[in-house]
Amino acid sequence: MHRVVALCLEGVVAFDLAAPAQAFSVASTSGGKPQYEFSTCSLDGGELASTTGFGVVPEGDLGLLERADTVVVPAYFDVFSPPSTETIAALRAAAERGARVVGLDLDPAMALYAHRRWARPFAVSAAGSLALRDGACAGVIAISLLGCLPGSQDLNGFLAEAARVLAPGGTLCLSAMNRRSLLLAIGKAWSWPARLRSGRYTAYDPAALAGALRHAGFVLEEQIFYGHFLAAGRLVLPRPETALKRERAAVPGRPDAWARQMLLLARRAA
Repeated sequence: MHRVVALCLEGVVAFDLAAPAQAFSVASTSGGKPQYEFSTCSLDGGELASTTGFGVVPEGDLGLLERADTVVVPAYFDVFSPPSTETIAALRAAAERGARVVGLDLDPAMALYAHRRWARPFAVSAAGSLALRDGACAGVIAISLLGCLPGSQDLNGFLAEAARVLAPGGTLCLSAMNRRSLLLAIGKAWSWPARLRSGRYTAYDPAALAGALRHAGFVLEEQIFYGHFLAAGRLVLPRPETALKRERAAVPGRPDAWARQMLLLARRAA
């Protein structure tokens, strides 16, 4: 039977864990025979807190990944803290022996876009050490990741890893701020957990970022500036529809006078 193991990290997003648990647990043949064996694990097998407030008691530690055919990594709350070295090593070992390593996103639109655009699975891992074989991916999506990287060395490390795991001609899609944003700073003070408010969101000069992509072996195809907005719970200012109207394409590497988000599309050179 196909073994599916969900690797839970501290602050696991309850919905992202419940979705695969439900899907794999109820899947059966026309005769009623289960198609999957589903279980959960954590770094040491200990109980974890979920974003919903209740605890999650895994069925084992990282050793369960050694027999997994598919590894699911649900999203977790503290995106500023990468998984432990032991966790990354276990994920890499699973991928190298042929197990599918799948990442989940809470946003259904992003998950649907990834499913339609690329047939290969996605892995969740530390930015500088992706748990994937060389050339294993048709695409890598990094939305808001660059803002969490503290310096140029971390940026270059991520771009090198993205180039390594992408097949020739593979697509890299990423977003970043072009400069410090007062709106983003207000949003952090308003709606982010207190322990995360002190971290600064890294901004990037468009020309320097374009140069780093080319240095890593990417061909930069498109750069789009778009407006960002302030969000806290259900309150969004301005409405996303208004921000959408401010989108505009720009020559890759071109700056903008305002603090804006930019979306970049690049391909790994063949």
